[in-house]
Amino acid sequence: RQGSLKAPNHVGGGTVFGPRPRSYDFSPPKKVRRGAMCSALSLFVKEDRLIVLNKLELKQIKTAELAKVLGKLGADHALIIDSKENENLKLSARNLARHTFLPIEGINVLDILKHDQLIMTKDAVLAVQERLERPVRSRRAS
Repeated sequence: RQGSLKAPNHVGGGTVFGPRPRSYDFSPPKKVRRGAMCSALSLFVKEDRLIVLNKLELKQIKTAELAKVLGKLGADHALIIDSKENENLKLSARNLARHTFLPIEGINVLDILKHDQLIMTKDAVLAVQERLERPVRSRRAS
């Protein structure tokens, strides 16, 4: 008996070991990511592209007001970093094409390097500094 004509031993039959999707994702170690973040932030400080404000609060959700404030700061293409509790800033910044708002927890190297200026509040600077100073725990129990 030959079985099915779709069997791999027949001409025009099935494939024995067909292609399988493969993931090429790569996640660098925590120390490398931390070093890249420090490097990107120090580049912005060295090139005088980091703007630190005491606080950046808007009375109401107005994109035009935020655009006016950013214009006074001389920010053309900026990444704004503040706590996610600052809802008015978050909602006002979402409609600006050349500016991006990120909460402190979402800060990453790619977004920092994509923008020309980095605008942070004092609280955000302290939170990022604390995050970068924390020791990296190893997987092995010592």
